[in-house]
Amino acid sequence: MDNWQKVCINEQDTILQAMKSLMDTGARFCIVVSKDLELRGSLTDGDIRAAILNGANVNDVVAVAMNRNPITAPSTFSNAELKVAMKSNDITHIPVIDEKGTLLKIVSFKEVQNEVSAKENSIILMVGGLGSRLGELTANCPKPMLKLGNKPILEIIIENFKEYGFKNFFLSVNYKSEMIETYFGDGSKFNIKIDYIREKDRMGTAGSLSLYKPINNLPVIVMNGDVLTKVNFSSLINFHNSKNLDACMCTFRHDYQVPFGVVHFDGDQVLKIEEKPIQSSMVNAGIYSLKPELFKLLPADTFYDMPTFLEKIIQEKKRVGTFQVQDYWLDIGRSDDFYRAESEYKNKLK
Repeated sequence: MDNWQKVCINEQDTILQAMKSLMDTGARFCIVVSKDLELRGSLTDGDIRAAILNGANVNDVVAVAMNRNPITAPSTFSNAELKVAMKSNDITHIPVIDEKGTLLKIVSFKEVQNEVSAKENSIILMVGGLGSRLGELTANCPKPMLKLGNKPILEIIIENFKEYGFKNFFLSVNYKSEMIETYFGDGSKFNIKIDYIREKDRMGTAGSLSLYKPINNLPVIVMNGDVLTKVNFSSLINFHNSKNLDACMCTFRHDYQVPFGVVHFDGDQVLKIEEKPIQSSMVNAGIYSLKPELFKLLPADTFYDMPTFLEKIIQEKKRVGTFQVQDYWLDIGRSDDFYRAESEYKNKLK
């Protein structure tokens, strides 16, 4: 954003001065800073109206009306990450701050929307499953083609990858594959390239990877086609490369609340009762990055699951790491998960 300093106001300025700033700049917001440019908050005309309705006066300082917890980005964010942050929070501008909270610049969505560098890594999406646990929902439609809003799940997944510049996609298909292939074709209408890995028989969660022919030596991302996530795929590849890994499994922390009181005892003496404790485990997130050479370890035309494949990679003394997903993640395994995805789509996935 050029001349971003013009939308900055001091924390001691009045609401009236802020209103004048909004009119003069034509912007829909102000950024509130200290004299040393330490970010204090943000202010919109909506914030001002709400404050006045709650009894504030135009001569009050902006501190009574401002949002004290605006969405910000660290200076380490790439343009791709800035773009994702703005899109996921439905904002058009984002303040960039350093580790001390000092405002460095304000970036607009327009500045970054065409700045994502193209990546040549292959993306393999496993979309051949029956989806039988979803019952009637998948009786006549493969799970990846179920719609959230007006888009199939698979299209949403592909769009998330595109946000980070990935363009080479391979779809491993089986159940009702004609519906997927008819919709996506060769990918040209989505400005990407799509090839298909076609299973003749059920081959498990990894068996069809033996049919993949690498297009280069870059790490390949393999992901289940029923996973909805906002994970930073560029960060996954950077992590894979920086740690010199052969393979990487994404993991997600799953919290489970025990529905009963848990009794702790020593012998026949009760020590304490822990009422409905929450237990946490790191679970397989269904997202992997793999060096292409590893696909040679897979037996041809054989049913093979991904955990077995990873165990084989470990047995081969390869470096296998874990990348912890901190972002939104949902595995659509059951109908309840799909209905949850429907309710969360607009706020968390768009």
